[in-house]
Amino acid sequence: MNKISSLLLGAIFMLVFSQSILAQKQNYNFKEGTVTYQINIKEKTAGAASGLDMLNGSTLTWSLQDKNQRADFVLAGMAQLALMNNSQADLSVFLLDVPLLLDPTAVKIDSWQEITNLLDENTDSALNEAPSETTDVKINYDKKKKKKIAKYKCKKASVQIGEMTDVMTVYVTDNLRSEALQGFQENFGNMEGFPLSFELDLDDITIEIVAKEVKKTKLDKSLFEISDKYTTKSVKEFEEDMKTEFGEESEEGTFGL
Repeated sequence: MNKISSLLLGAIFMLVFSQSILAQKQNYNFKEGTVTYQINIKEKTAGAASGLDMLNGSTLTWSLQDKNQRADFVLAGMAQLALMNNSQADLSVFLLDVPLLLDPTAVKIDSWQEITNLLDENTDSALNEAPSETTDVKINYDKKKKKKIAKYKCKKASVQIGEMTDVMTVYVTDNLRSEALQGFQENFGNMEGFPLSFELDLDDITIEIVAKEVKKTKLDKSLFEISDKYTTKSVKEFEEDMKTEFGEESEEGTFGL
């Protein structure tokens, strides 16, 4: 897996699987609904984004219902991936629906360490650069730098994670407050606000994940359950199946990215 795409996956895993860890009650005004983001890969040098075609222009829909979260990806209009965390049912799962590659599969995740091990084997250890409770996260806010994203006023935050030399630019709004987001905010150095845009400026490309629409709406509880079309497997079972199907040394990695 390309290191850049693995960094994106690692950050989104952290976003969805972070638990609500702040005990005090908050005045939440975004208890249920969706945020739709678009992923943009911008080249500075021709050919620099080669291999990331399926990510560029893809959508990410983040669904929130109290403490429950789900992130749905549509990659190149074909593969559909979802990360789901149902806090009430103590269920965390990775859903894969990739026609012509594998049958619809639900991979149950029992611990963050399982996620780390699963991705670390296929991501050049890039997941280790995503934040955790012990990672040093430095945030500098520039309240003079503002922009409106998906109709919400946002302020700029520059985020440096651990030993990474690259600084991520995040635009956050104070006008959305979600209980599901508390664990993510804690892991990101007590980030002040709801993130509506992420931007990472690398040597030859710029990666942007920007919100296009925020909808406060009722969601069906079944969205946070495993539907009958999926075959449920443990991480170990899924890894063994992939080794059998694609071989021990597949250059594409477990997820084919």
